Amino acid sequence: FSLPTSFDKEPKYFNENAQKAVNALIFALLEQADQTGDYSKLTPNNLVELLSEIGGFNYQDPDNEFKQLNALDEFMNQLPPGNIAKKQYGATKIGSDKAKGNILSTAITGLNPFTLTKIAKMTSQSTIDYKSIGFPKYLDLKLHESLLNQRIVVEFYHQGKKFHEERVKVGYRGFCEINFDCHLEQGDHVCLKYDHRGKEYVAWYEFSQRVLKDEEGNIVYRKKRGETHLPELEKEAVLTLDEDKSNLLVESIRMHYTDKPMAIFMLTPDYDPSNHIIVSIFLSQLYKELSTQCVKTKGDKCHRRIHFILDEFGNMPPMDNMEGIMTVTAGRNMLWDLFIQSYQQLYAKYGEQNAAIIKENCQTHIYIMSTDDNTIEEFSKKVGNKTVEQENSTINSLGMNTHINRNVDSDRILTPERISTFLEGETIVLAPLKRQDLKGHKIRPYPIFNHGETNLPYAYQYIEDFNPSWDINDIDIHCTHADLDLKALQIDYDYFLPDIYARRLYHNMHDQIEEEAKENIFIKIVQSLDNSTAQKLLIQFYEEKQIDRLQEYLEKLRQNEEITEVIRKRLLLEAEKAVKE
Repeated sequence: FSLPTSFDKEPKYFNENAQKAVNALIFALLEQADQTGDYSKLTPNNLVELLSEIGGFNYQDPDNEFKQLNALDEFMNQLPPGNIAKKQYGATKIGSDKAKGNILSTAITGLNPFTLTKIAKMTSQSTIDYKSIGFPKYLDLKLHESLLNQRIVVEFYHQGKKFHEERVKVGYRGFCEINFDCHLEQGDHVCLKYDHRGKEYVAWYEFSQRVLKDEEGNIVYRKKRGETHLPELEKEAVLTLDEDKSNLLVESIRMHYTDKPMAIFMLTPDYDPSNHIIVSIFLSQLYKELSTQCVKTKGDKCHRRIHFILDEFGNMPPMDNMEGIMTVTAGRNMLWDLFIQSYQQLYAKYGEQNAAIIKENCQTHIYIMSTDDNTIEEFSKKVGNKTVEQENSTINSLGMNTHINRNVDSDRILTPERISTFLEGETIVLAPLKRQDLKGHKIRPYPIFNHGETNLPYAYQYIEDFNPSWDINDIDIHCTHADLDLKALQIDYDYFLPDIYARRLYHNMHDQIEEEAKENIFIKIVQSLDNSTAQKLLIQFYEEKQIDRLQEYLEKLRQNEEITEVIRKRLLLEAEKAVKE
């Protein structure tokens, strides 16, 4: 998991260890989900609540009245040696109390966007399958655990003839992922083969597609470009086992199959940059998932080319390891289109060194318009120079030429003044690595100046159904998480409390808070809010008298319309009153 990156030396230490602390909590939640079998509660919102509730719960040591214990520390202590959650939390635990406080504070600050109700709901349930973006055809199956590291052959048949084959090794607990890139038709067959000491075990499946229905049994429709008035049925892949021909035990199998393209639009408000981190985290997680799948796939690249079109890239929070991502993704069939207002935006966001690496790994640079002098000068310089012949003559008193000098000089092909006054549609294209034309002939990568007949056309000139009057509110978007009840997804905190003594103190503390809420106006108002995570954070800031953080968080809640300005001012007033008392 990646938190927002800082390029200052000292905050980087806290940021890196905050990420490790968050990773430790994620692994702890995973272990709880493994025991309960309920993975629906593995959400960012529960991650923040766990950090706030258990990480912020301190109590007296029953064996030493002068010693304070932290519930999160004690939970990690009781995990067995070698536990991955325990190892990830190690750097936080061995630090001083001040360092640990800064690390956990950095973690909860980075996770703050997930505490807002809309974001918490959106990230608690999703219909997006990251893997299918780059690998639209794949098999997920589970075999017996004893087949770990054994090779399985997957064969595809059409009318009895094999036309494609994939090989894969069985992974942890018998899980296998097979990404394939071949066309299947109704009635085709898929065969899983495993050879053990000369004896062949097989499982035969017939491929078919059926109409996809949602949880309520309603048919799912999909709109097709140019035919938005006509509904088209969405279909899902079905594999039917031929028991008579099969002797290989397959515990579970699922196929995802589609030939349809996919586009994901991420809309973020420009007036509130606090939620832009969600976009950066989404892109980072998507890249990591696709790269992981590339390693498992023949050819080491995505089966479907992916374009990351990032408008206002210079205003997005820095993506973790963006400079490393840019150096390898072209070979993995992932392309990045980064739109910035000037190169200075890139340097300011990623630092001099990392920005230079990102810039160097962009194979094509296109200039449309900029007001930044450095950017204009750089493009003018890279377009190149031309040779200019100048003629000077000397005239005598009678008005006659007596001497003529010819000098050869160098001048810019496109001067900075010309570039800074481009007409609409004029562009410069720098493609230094483009050394073949469309027919494969070797060419020199000269700069391209598009003007006149080669002007960049307006959208309406080449998009048939271009309609600038469309509005996001006119589009019907099926949203599964709109009515999600976050309280129904709350985790059992008793699992993370180290012993009965800590559990009793924890429940007594909450009972006491409920009693105090009857008299405390601040707590009474906070508990009337729908957002349970916001309730806990506000009460925590209030009890710890962190007025600055309280004020900042209240402002964020107001911007997201979770509280009104009147409630924000009243809560701040009550908190300041409590500090004075």
